[in-house]
Amino acid sequence: MKGDIIIFLREGVYQQTETLELDQSISGTNGYSVIFKAYQDENVVVSGGIEITDWKPLDDGSGIYYATVGQDIETRQMYVNGEAATRARSESGLPDSTYDRCSSPEQEVGHTTTATEMAGWKNQSDIEMVYKQKWTNPRCPVEKITLSEDGTKAEIQMQQPAYYYCRNKMSTSTTNPWYIENAYELLDTPGEWYLDETGDIGKGKNTFYYMPKEGEDINQAEVIVPVLEELVNLNGTLEEPVRNVKFEGISFQHTTWLRPGTDRGYPDAQNNVLREYDPTLSISNHLCREYVPNGAVNFQHTENLEFNGCDFRNIGATALVGKN
Repeated sequence: MKGDIIIFLREGVYQQTETLELDQSISGTNGYSVIFKAYQDENVVVSGGIEITDWKPLDDGSGIYYATVGQDIETRQMYVNGEAATRARSESGLPDSTYDRCSSPEQEVGHTTTATEMAGWKNQSDIEMVYKQKWTNPRCPVEKITLSEDGTKAEIQMQQPAYYYCRNKMSTSTTNPWYIENAYELLDTPGEWYLDETGDIGKGKNTFYYMPKEGEDINQAEVIVPVLEELVNLNGTLEEPVRNVKFEGISFQHTTWLRPGTDRGYPDAQNNVLREYDPTLSISNHLCREYVPNGAVNFQHTENLEFNGCDFRNIGATALVGKN
C-alpha cells in the first residue's frame, strides 16, 4: 500500500442478510489504513433488520393488527418509527406464587400460582419469566404449564438448564417473577407486540401481532424487526492480527439477541456478564462459567481499529465487543 484505501458507502440502508466476516486480508499495511466511510457525510445505515408491512386488523374488536412474514423468523425486538415497541407482558408477577429450589439441571421445577388460566395459554414454551434480583434482571423461559390435580393451581415447569442457572447465581438467584413476557394472551396495551412462530394464534406461522398507539397508523409507520445478531466480525490471529481498519460516519442498527429465549436463559451477574453455575469447576473459578454476549460488531486479535463518527442504535445486546 502506498496510501489509504477508502471504501465509500453512498446514502441508504444496507440491509444485511448475513454477518460480514473480515479477517487479516482486509488489513492496511505500510502504516496505511483501509477505511469504510460514508460518502460526504451522507446518511449510511448498516442494518440487520427487515421491514414488516401490509398490516390488517383483527375482526374481534381488540384493536390488534397482524402481518404475516413469508419466511421463518426469530427476533426479540420490534421498532416502530425508530422507537422500541414492548413485547406483550403483564403488569406484575404471578399471583400467590411459589418457587422451587433447583439443585440440578435435570429437575422438572418452577413456580406455582393461582392464575389457573395460564394452563390454557398457547405457545407456552415461548413465554418468559422476568425477574428483578438486586441489580440483575434475569430471564427464564417456560417449558409447560399444567393444572394441579385439584385444579386450584397452575404448575409452571421452567426450561432447563436456564432455571438451574438462574436459581444458582449466588446472592442474585431468582425468586418469584417480576412480570411475565411474550404471551399473546397478555397483548392488551397500545404499543405492545407478539410474534407467533407456530401459527397457533390463528393467522398462520411467522405472524406479528401489534396494538397501535393512539393516533398511530401502522400502515404508514416504519416497522423494523432485527433478524441478525451480529453485523460485522473482525477476526485475526495472534500471529497475524487485523490491522489498521477504520469505520467512519456509519450507523450500525437493528440487531437482535436470541439467547434469553433459549433453554440457557439469561442468568446475568452484572455489567452484561452471564453466569452459569457448575459445581464441577474449581473454587478459583467461582464454580461458574462466565460469558460476555457478542455484540453488533465484534473484534478479536486486532490492532489500530477505529470507529470515528459512527453510532449504534436499536441494538439487541452490546454495541462493540472486543475479545482476547
